[in-house]
Amino acid sequence: MIRGGANYSCVQVETELREFCVTFLKWPVDDFDLAVVGHKLGSEHEDACCVLLELGPSMEKEPKVYAQELMHEAPGKVTKGAKPDHIAFGEVPRNFKGATVRPDVRAYFE
Repeated sequence: MIRGGANYSCVQVETELREFCVTFLKWPVDDFDLAVVGHKLGSEHEDACCVLLELGPSMEKEPKVYAQELMHEAPGKVTKGAKPDHIAFGEVPRNFKGATVRPDVRAYFE
């Protein structure tokens, strides 16, 4: 993912956002999943940080409340590359080894 002229690994950004959600937002560590892709939505030169959230049964608030928390609280507390621009909800696609299937995540934002 290219942001501000720097390259960021989607795995690195996922890890940072997951830690932020658990540490600062107090989300239950085992009851949500997220995947990140960089996508050229607003600029042909820089990727938007697109986050796909999968919420488990103990996540009882409306999904948009979780999105608002993440969008509002993350800036200033995460690195520039990890600041989310767009959030969608759905099942995080994984292959048989548990790795994120990035093209399928990107499809949520097209």
